[in-house]
Amino acid sequence: MVVYFKDWAAIEAYEDQRFDITGLTPAEKQLKKAVATGQLCDFSPNFSVEKSLPQKPEDWSKPDPTRHIRADVLRFVLLQKVAQIGEGFYFRKVQAVKGRIDLTSAKARDLADDAASWALVDDLILDGFRYDSISGNTKPTFSERMEWLEKGSVFEGEFRPQPYTQLAETYKRAGHDREAREVRVTLARKLAKEGWYDTHEKWLARELLFEAPYPFGQWIGRLLHKCLRLSVTTSKSFWDWLFRNVVGYGYKPFNSLWFLFGLIVAAWILAYSAWHEGQFAPNSAPILVSKAWTDLEADPKAAIKWSTKGNAGQDWETFNSFAYAADIVIPIVEIGQTSAWAPSPARGPWGATLWWARWVFTAAGWIISALGAAAITGVIRRE
Repeated sequence: MVVYFKDWAAIEAYEDQRFDITGLTPAEKQLKKAVATGQLCDFSPNFSVEKSLPQKPEDWSKPDPTRHIRADVLRFVLLQKVAQIGEGFYFRKVQAVKGRIDLTSAKARDLADDAASWALVDDLILDGFRYDSISGNTKPTFSERMEWLEKGSVFEGEFRPQPYTQLAETYKRAGHDREAREVRVTLARKLAKEGWYDTHEKWLARELLFEAPYPFGQWIGRLLHKCLRLSVTTSKSFWDWLFRNVVGYGYKPFNSLWFLFGLIVAAWILAYSAWHEGQFAPNSAPILVSKAWTDLEADPKAAIKWSTKGNAGQDWETFNSFAYAADIVIPIVEIGQTSAWAPSPARGPWGATLWWARWVFTAAGWIISALGAAAITGVIRRE
């Protein structure tokens, strides 16, 4: 049960039957005093402003009324405009947590915490929680911080992006650009799950299942609905994979260079094999009908012999398998290899494979180059 208080008077008059407490516990009195004066409020075992508080409870599995601060009271302090948390929000060395930690719209100058304390929290709300910096030697690692966001970014089944943008901004202010970028990539991946089909699925189901005017309309509608769902989700997954891996949703534009390099290497292997198997030919109609070429046409290594020194093609564009691969993959660069040489599908399997694969390499090169350019210019970046 969640209890919302309007003021300190309401807390002092409340009879909490859950813990058999009426009014404020000694620890909550200390918290009230700290809020009023803006002083540090520390309940760690080795420090206590209120000397009457015991240093260690007898049983951590049960709330100690003398040290216990109820989640409802903490929520009231964080949400109300009774004071700014000037020194910061400290959540370290916590031994037990009962109930929800709700930091909705809370603001702190500094966040000092540790992963072990947050691991004790089963119900966490971070939407609207703002902080200027993260400090402390025991602060969670990046992976632990992402688990923290995962736990606190969903409220009543709905994803809330604010905790991710807040952490990314805090990282960026601290100079941790890589971590800030990773947080934004994670956020973009989560937002990508909410696509067009998710928004219109109910409308599609209604139109296809319940308002079909043709015979056997509902049966056909169900089939169309399943087909449409499969095609849309498959397409969405493919494009999401591209955006996520090729350019990191716009935050890692230079990832595209690695994909281009991978395409070039794959094309280079095919081009190298096709050339050394003699499955290339000059990309020129006059040469293909010339006597110098037709005399060698039956030779398994016709292109290699024709282009070697002392033969008719010695002054033709020298073939280079890696340059040829780059020529077909990178759309904005014209090296001259594709205009001089072409794989021959009639001369063997390597030539036939490269003949068809070059279109795939060219299309993939265009897509990856376009995504990279869009990411560099910020066109597809989500802030």
